[in-house]
Amino acid sequence: MNKKSFLTALLLMIVGLQTVLPQEIKTLMTIYKSNGTVTTVDVDDVDSISFVQIHQDNNKVKLQLQPFVKDFQGKQSMQTSSRRIGIPSGYTAYNPLEAPEIGFFITEDSIIEEGNFIKSYDEWSTHVNIRNDRNYQIYGFMPQEGTIGATITPNLNYTNGCIMTLSGLRTITSTDVCIATGVKQACGSFSTMENLQQGAFGFTGNDVEEGNYIYMLFDHLYTSIDLQICMDEEYDALRTIKLNRVSLKSKQYSTCKATVTMTANDNGSDPVSSIEWNYNDGNCEETIFDCNIIDHDTPFILSTSLQSIGKSFVLPEAARNSNGLILRTVFDVYDKAGNLIRTNCASENVFSISGLITKVLQDHNYNIKLKVFPTYLYGLSDPDLDIPTITIFDIN
Repeated sequence: MNKKSFLTALLLMIVGLQTVLPQEIKTLMTIYKSNGTVTTVDVDDVDSISFVQIHQDNNKVKLQLQPFVKDFQGKQSMQTSSRRIGIPSGYTAYNPLEAPEIGFFITEDSIIEEGNFIKSYDEWSTHVNIRNDRNYQIYGFMPQEGTIGATITPNLNYTNGCIMTLSGLRTITSTDVCIATGVKQACGSFSTMENLQQGAFGFTGNDVEEGNYIYMLFDHLYTSIDLQICMDEEYDALRTIKLNRVSLKSKQYSTCKATVTMTANDNGSDPVSSIEWNYNDGNCEETIFDCNIIDHDTPFILSTSLQSIGKSFVLPEAARNSNGLILRTVFDVYDKAGNLIRTNCASENVFSISGLITKVLQDHNYNIKLKVFPTYLYGLSDPDLDIPTITIFDIN
């Protein structure tokens, strides 16, 4: 290329850049949203309302939680709840070993923001922030993984309460699903719980450096069942039973959708006005005990004294159903010389909680006491001893 051609090409490039650059160069802005996502936008595409929103985000403060779960009514199981000074009467601090997520909805007028509280380093916190001097309501449920989906709609308005729908609830589960029944604000620190009671869901955002601290009370949606088992004394003198696996099965319902109507109040009464249960037909089975999963130093050998197998949670209608629950047990049978007679012997027993107590109640704990007997089909014989039956002999 000669010198004249090179200068001509260079001039054309400069003219082209003057035409292209103003269209290509953009001023970009990064927006950090309250749900944790990061979005990059062109400033020219951001309107004045968005600029106000971005400015207000700078005044947001963090929100932290201290949850308490209501004790189950009735006699408790063999396990005891930990207590410490300051916990509301009838409640236990919610501190699971494997902390699940707590789902919640924050409402401001008709605006809804959904989020999760996650426990880390002994603190429950969320990526959702709140603004100073704004009035909010907070409605929640736990654990997050206990449902397939959750939604809320206003009960007239969110100040008055909400209608919360929880779908995909298993009929029988190891997950204790609860709903929030009260909220109290404690700005600055978790220092005082005066007037912490059911029925109140409102709080006001405060511009404090330490963050906004919220107490929440939770109540149970399920009936709690604690299975306890022992051997008949005469049978124990002849056979040894090693428990391998226990499960509880509902043969009528699989899952359920619960629609909970809550009405706010300032007198401390239960805000749950009604619960509508919509059950789906089918089977649902939950393993309560499995020797291959649970780490036991010694085999689970039955004796004449009651031993706790484990706890399960059953939706009220399934627990009330007269023929709705099946106890499935797998065990090994030994003679008293220690010889294995039958391995993985399976037993199915249909039992009715409602046939033994007047009324099966939600948020109540029931101790189901089981006893193992020989079958006694044709008088006491070896087959009778080797295939035992399990029956309920008491419930409280």
